[in-house]
Amino acid sequence: MQDRFAFDIARKFAGVVFLVLLVVALLPFHPAQAHGPIGGKCLVMAMPEVLGPQHNYDNYILAMAQAGLCVDPVWMPNGRAVLALENGDVDGIFARPPGFDAEVSVPVLSGSARVGRVPEVLVTKDATVTSLGDLRDQFVGVWLGSKWSDDLLANYPNVVRVPGGPKMMQSMIKMGRIDAMLLDGYSLDVTGGVPPGFYAHSVGEITVYSWVLARHRDYLPKLDAGIVIFRQHLLKGGAKQF
Repeated sequence: MQDRFAFDIARKFAGVVFLVLLVVALLPFHPAQAHGPIGGKCLVMAMPEVLGPQHNYDNYILAMAQAGLCVDPVWMPNGRAVLALENGDVDGIFARPPGFDAEVSVPVLSGSARVGRVPEVLVTKDATVTSLGDLRDQFVGVWLGSKWSDDLLANYPNVVRVPGGPKMMQSMIKMGRIDAMLLDGYSLDVTGGVPPGFYAHSVGEITVYSWVLARHRDYLPKLDAGIVIFRQHLLKGGAKQF
């Protein structure tokens, strides 16, 4: 009787083990990222509008992979990128200036390797306007969500915050919907440069770094290394020193 009872228990146990193995075998298999950090984590990085969907992020991904870091770059407008970072929908932002940590409601940290250093440029139709102090009643377009330009024009009443960034500002200034635009020199260059009949003047300089949520601090050394490689790739490709 005891032998029969033991046999029944063993048979039921074997059936349970078989079902468990069958379920495990049917689960989908997701291979780890070849160049990803521990646990296969890819940092989701918000990229600016000037590097929108029409651009290829392969160089950025490759540079980070060479540094041993997996990244998932996504195009996102400036203002939305901040909200996404605060909501945890992205892990970091490609480039923002020092002091960005004071603009967000969550703890963030910046890398130590600069993404770029570019001039702050005022583009205007009026040749007599060579500085921000020369502005009188002109409507000046700025990139919506760009804190540095808001700070420079904090006391100026005729500011037009453009959601489409530098590309939209280029269209608006050519159509006469704005009289001037304030943007960084890199964004100006990649969106066509100074339009014919307009004048550009440097009014300052901005240095930008990559930022991540503070909980991803362990990834910063590889992120910095990847930025250095990324900049080297750009310079080899003919990009201006920045």
